[in-house]
Amino acid sequence: MPLHEIPDRYFHDVLRQTAQAFETVDSAYLCGVAIGNIEVELVFSGRAQAEELLGAVSHIATPIREVKAKNFPAGNWQCRGLAADGSPKQSGYRFLIWDAAATGVQLPSAPYEMKELPYQGELETANEDRFSMAYSVSGGVLLMVDHQKRLGVMAMAGTSTLDLTVIASPFRMLFVWVLSRLRHPVTH
Repeated sequence: MPLHEIPDRYFHDVLRQTAQAFETVDSAYLCGVAIGNIEVELVFSGRAQAEELLGAVSHIATPIREVKAKNFPAGNWQCRGLAADGSPKQSGYRFLIWDAAATGVQLPSAPYEMKELPYQGELETANEDRFSMAYSVSGGVLLMVDHQKRLGVMAMAGTSTLDLTVIASPFRMLFVWVLSRLRHPVTH
C-alpha cells in the first residue's frame, strides 16, 4: 500500500482490531491526564497494563476507574470532550490502549515495507494535518492518532516486551502530537 493511502484505510483496520481486543475483556480501565488545559482520556484493556504504564504520568493522572468494556463499542469511541453539535472540544482526546499478549488479538502489521521505516518509526503521511502515526517494530508498538476525531490507539505486543524507553515514557509521542497540533511546546 503506498504511503499516501495508509492513514484512512489503515486507521479503520486498526480500529477494527482494537474493537476485537476490547471485546475479549470484561472491563476497561479509564484514567484522565491533564496536560495544561488539554484533557486526555486513556482507556486500557487491562488493569495491570494501566498500572504499569501510568507510572510515568502518575503525578498528573486521575485514579484508575473500571467500566464495562461493552461501553466502548466500535464506532462509539469519540472523545468525551465533544461539543453539543458533535464537534471536538479543544481539550478532548481519547487513547485506546491494548496489548496482543493480554487480549489474544494480533498486533496490526506495519503498513509499509521495512526499507521505508524512518528513525523511531514515525511516518510522514499525505494527510499529516489529520493523522499522526509511528510503528516501532523492535519495540512492538503501534501509535496512531486521528486528530479530526480526537482519537488515538496504542497497540503493543505486550507490556513485558516493551523496551525501557517506552516504559519510561509510554505516552510521550502521543502527547507530543496532541500538543504540537495545539501549538504547545513539550518540555519534560
